[in-house]
Amino acid sequence: MTGGCFLPHTLVLMADGTSRSIDAIRVGDELLAFTNTDKIVSSMVQQKFVHTVTEYVELFVGDESTTPVCVTQDHPFYVGKGQFVPLKHINGKNDTLFTCELNEDGKSVLTKKPIIGRKNVTVPSACVYNLSTDYPNTFFANGIAVHNKPGDLGAAFVDVSNTSGLKRIQWSHTAPSWRKAKPGICLEGKCNNTTCVAVGRQVIMNIGLRSFDYLGDVNETTAMCPCCSKYVEPITCAFNRCMWRWSGIKQPAPGEPPRQISADWKEADNAYHCFDEQISGTVIWRKLVLEAKAR
Repeated sequence: MTGGCFLPHTLVLMADGTSRSIDAIRVGDELLAFTNTDKIVSSMVQQKFVHTVTEYVELFVGDESTTPVCVTQDHPFYVGKGQFVPLKHINGKNDTLFTCELNEDGKSVLTKKPIIGRKNVTVPSACVYNLSTDYPNTFFANGIAVHNKPGDLGAAFVDVSNTSGLKRIQWSHTAPSWRKAKPGICLEGKCNNTTCVAVGRQVIMNIGLRSFDYLGDVNETTAMCPCCSKYVEPITCAFNRCMWRWSGIKQPAPGEPPRQISADWKEADNAYHCFDEQISGTVIWRKLVLEAKAR
């Protein structure tokens, strides 16, 4: 999924004042948050997102004794007066961000801190996380005030409304283990685990006969390589031996308004009906629900 995210060891402030690594956060957890008037409040985790990246930034805020926050370039940080700016648009040492500190009365308050450094990091693959919370849709990452972002800005995925790329593929008796499909919904993506036999291959992840919310249900258990069980970022989908349909809110291109669209039930016979993302293209989905049921 797209959207700014943090590396697993990033500490998130909990509502009770403790900290927990973002990879250990669970739906229903209470976090410390802040409003657009700088009031410290609490919020509840509604969804958790995970995907892989090859680039991120080590951002140093405050002084040299602080632990840097490791985050992707597009995550929005709080810059004051109710405004959020993606990290890629924050220039550097002349900019300030906000952290959560205790005042003289022992109360948590937002405090302005300077950016003292940043380092761009490139890796073969890194697992990153983000959270979606209820109002006010904010939290603190390594003490720094950030927006939760993902749910309202959408995720990149194949354009299932463009059926020109929908292909019917016959079954093969020699398909490798990472290309085994079960009835219903299948997701596809490339495995980036260099120790896996399927590295660099487009693998099939079986979802089955169910309703699947792409923005909410993609996680480390639903989207993993069938060979190594590591997370795989889905890029397209397929259906077989089922009835299927979809509904969602699609943004065709940046700057264009999102549109609510859907498709009627279609039958996928005893073959693999897959969207070729090179033909159908990729768009931003503000919401996308895939459904499959028995024929």
